[in-house]
Amino acid sequence: MQFLQANTEVKVRIGPFVDVADGFTPQTDIALSTADEAELLKNNGSATASLAAATWAAVSDCDGWYDLTLTTDHTNTEGLLTVVVQDDSDCLPVFAHFMVLAQSAFISLFTAKDTGYLDVNAKAISEDTTAADNLELIIETAKGADHKILLSSDAQDLSATLDVNTKLIEGADPTNQIRDAVVDDETRIDASALNTLSGHDSGSTIAKAGDAMTLSDDAITSAKFDESTAFPVKSADSGSTQIARTGADSDTLETLSDEIAAIDTTGPGDYAVTLTIRTTAGAAVAGISVWLNTSNDRTGSVVQAKVTDDSGEVTFNLSYTKYYVFCHLSGYSFLAASFTSAAGSVAFTKDIATAVSTGSASFYADSFLTRARTLARDSLDEPTVIAKYDDDKLATYLESAYIIVLNEKNRNSKTPAVVKQEITVATGVTEYVLPHVMGTFLGLYNLSDSGCKNYYMGRGRFNSAGQRVWLEGNTLHIQSVDSMGLGETLIAEWIPSGVARLHNGTCTVDTTGKVATLGAAPNDGTLDTHVQAYAGGVLRILGVGDTATGNYLQERNITSYDHTTRQATLDVALDPVPSSDGGYVYYEIAPAIYKGMDTVVALYAAYRIMSIEGNAKRAKGILDAYRNELRNVRLTEYFSNLPEAPKVRGDSRNNRRFRRN
Repeated sequence: MQFLQANTEVKVRIGPFVDVADGFTPQTDIALSTADEAELLKNNGSATASLAAATWAAVSDCDGWYDLTLTTDHTNTEGLLTVVVQDDSDCLPVFAHFMVLAQSAFISLFTAKDTGYLDVNAKAISEDTTAADNLELIIETAKGADHKILLSSDAQDLSATLDVNTKLIEGADPTNQIRDAVVDDETRIDASALNTLSGHDSGSTIAKAGDAMTLSDDAITSAKFDESTAFPVKSADSGSTQIARTGADSDTLETLSDEIAAIDTTGPGDYAVTLTIRTTAGAAVAGISVWLNTSNDRTGSVVQAKVTDDSGEVTFNLSYTKYYVFCHLSGYSFLAASFTSAAGSVAFTKDIATAVSTGSASFYADSFLTRARTLARDSLDEPTVIAKYDDDKLATYLESAYIIVLNEKNRNSKTPAVVKQEITVATGVTEYVLPHVMGTFLGLYNLSDSGCKNYYMGRGRFNSAGQRVWLEGNTLHIQSVDSMGLGETLIAEWIPSGVARLHNGTCTVDTTGKVATLGAAPNDGTLDTHVQAYAGGVLRILGVGDTATGNYLQERNITSYDHTTRQATLDVALDPVPSSDGGYVYYEIAPAIYKGMDTVVALYAAYRIMSIEGNAKRAKGILDAYRNELRNVRLTEYFSNLPEAPKVRGDSRNNRRFRRN
């Protein structure tokens, strides 16, 4: 664990970062701005601080290690400090612990000393630096008066050397008496002797420690106070008890106070704009902090943040320009939003809030991950309490098994699960990256208004006229924009591979029933952040919350998925559209196989685990059960591939079905 000095910028080294797949290959492309988590955990439950914008650079000649610059804002809390960097799809999690020490403690431990000793100077007594100074003065005074103070076994009692009850005697030399006397807390200086010292009237006295000091006319004048020599009140002061002075632009405390009072916190313009912030289901939300910026930058603002009232409203005075809206409220996530202010008093309603809730466990009892885990543990004879393979580990095996089962299904099916991705030919763009979840590429075509598909066929790799259009890995290449038609909307059709991360949680559904916005924090599993991650997958509605509408089990194919807004577009609208007063709709990203075949995924996952465990006999039994279930999948898809149903008993020429058109 490395020690850090509090309130001090420092560069620390974080690593090693290794590949998530093999666990040893160094990762050299880690970026804090795109990592799933790049956070700073401070001592004693302090608020987590984001490191997404921190300075971050790879260490030369040491792959997988990075230099992270911690600023004074990062090191402003003494105690344990932990840096966490996680990117589920790229690297294994990395964290580093630091101990932030108070500056005095750090300097005492690590600043070089000529003698090599720790700094043990007494700078304060009972947290009072003045008390330490007074003690030093007493000792130095005693030494000047030829009094000896020994810090050893020969130490003398001060009371035997100095008369602590000595008082100043009127008419004697006051300088010698002050030097040779130690006046304790109960000793008063004789008033007549004070006249000799200060020249004040005989009635003047000096107050002892703790007593208030007063002036006869309650005023500080040049005759009583010399500001050119007094420290730390003089103009060049840098002491801890600085007194406010007139600024370089002649500002005083009074003028600064007047300027602050005159600041307009409503906004930079003349036109009143009322914003209403609601949930994606249209319910107003109170208590949201809202701020605006003219650039799409959450860290800046052009107007002080305001909080929505019970109607979800805030009002700003704005100019004629475009503003980006940023919001924060614990328990909610917010979509990106903006508006353009116009003349007059205008209003905008933004349905961008989503309640972050994982919901009740009872709603997930029928989800794939819940049922598949139970089936896998039954096959493994694995307990749920103190299990060797926890829920997250089992989910990883289930996801891997699903890929195999989905490909078996699609291999035998005439109508496999497909994705139709739109591609618009843009100026100067000849390469288009297709999602990593793409499996088999079926074709590229232009869909006419009448529904006809005009396919674009590629030519040979060495054709003298060029290939025209071809696929390399997941990148679609076109020879030129002219060959496809600038501005044309093409459709790339492909079969998903099934590699998307499975999960369940809560979502909201728009009023059309065709767009579902997935929650930012899943209840179970992992939210995939890849582009078009869930295209070709299945959205299964498990139920809805209180005062529910459409509380039915429904499934729809996902035709496209926006990983930035977490919005899944469905092929057919949900009917009825599920909604709830609580705003919660419970869903899962389900495997693209019918529910009765979920068991085949669980059996294959159990077989792999049992093989790793080395129990060959039990693994063979699970494998036989898996093969039997997989046979049902293959046969189901095979018969769906026939052009017409097979002939059964009773299907003779006399059967009316042969006389139908």
